[in-house]
Amino acid sequence: PHGAGVFKDLHESDPAKRYKMIFKGTKMAVSFSADGLHWSEAINCGQMNARGDTHNMAFWAPCLDKYVGITRLKYRFQDKRPYIRLDIRQIARTESKDFVNWTKAKVVLEGPDPLKQTHDMVVFPTGGIYIGLLGVMEFIDRSNYNVKQHIELAWSPDTVTWYRIEEGKPFIANGSAEKEHFG
Repeated sequence: PHGAGVFKDLHESDPAKRYKMIFKGTKMAVSFSADGLHWSEAINCGQMNARGDTHNMAFWAPCLDKYVGITRLKYRFQDKRPYIRLDIRQIARTESKDFVNWTKAKVVLEGPDPLKQTHDMVVFPTGGIYIGLLGVMEFIDRSNYNVKQHIELAWSPDTVTWYRIEEGKPFIANGSAEKEHFG
């Protein structure tokens, strides 16, 4: 699996499905486990129609009475003035009543331009809202090779509409090159 997100579902009444995983296999897929170690066969969920090649996550949203999945969409952008050819990443959302049948993923957050893109987002509920730790990629030299990523803070009242706190300002910044070595 690629980009697997696992959670313990306290809402679930079937002990064989207590742990849930959402991930990208050949397509987006889910799996179930009683103990978090031994997993059922993957169930393809192609109806999400998501790229999912990043950290995927899902959770039970009691206020919506359904599961919400956060994943990623991606498309190719090309502009000849100035020449830019990049894969554009967008944060997407999907939902399900049963964790098997999902809606088509729809964009909920995207970057302001092709050189500052949304990459991934970890979401958790707290205090009646949803907090998102939004990974933002910055393409330094207009290529897919020299890229930095920082974390911005976002929030949502319903997992559908998201608000970025101080867009463009890192909540968790990049470290300096000297701090990246673990000698």
